[in-house]
Amino acid sequence: MRDLRPPLILVNFKTYPEAMGQRALEKARIAERVSEREDICIIVAPSLVDMALVAREVSIPVFAQHVDPVTPGRRTGHVPPEFVKAAGAVGTLLNHAEKRLDYIDIKLAIDRCREVGLKTLVCCARPGA
Repeated sequence: MRDLRPPLILVNFKTYPEAMGQRALEKARIAERVSEREDICIIVAPSLVDMALVAREVSIPVFAQHVDPVTPGRRTGHVPPEFVKAAGAVGTLLNHAEKRLDYIDIKLAIDRCREVGLKTLVCCARPGA
């Protein structure tokens, strides 16, 4: 995997059909080629369903679109950081405008990610927020 270093670009695939399954992998491979050609860090954030597939096939960093500040266990529908790391991702987005968290959950999620060795990219509405 290439290093996380500035300048960096994060491409969030969201859940668009054009970035699902094999198309997610195609887009990640394009990002990988651009990253190598331009010598910049490009991170891709495919859907959670496609994350393991993409992480296995590309050398650029793969981030989850979200994790929950929980430990594995009885948590139907939650995404523990351990699962994201096991899928091959090296980090996660937190507090995206489309998946807001309150301050306490952001702190807990960052702490959980640190415990398992995931990087975090925390989104905010404005600087200093």
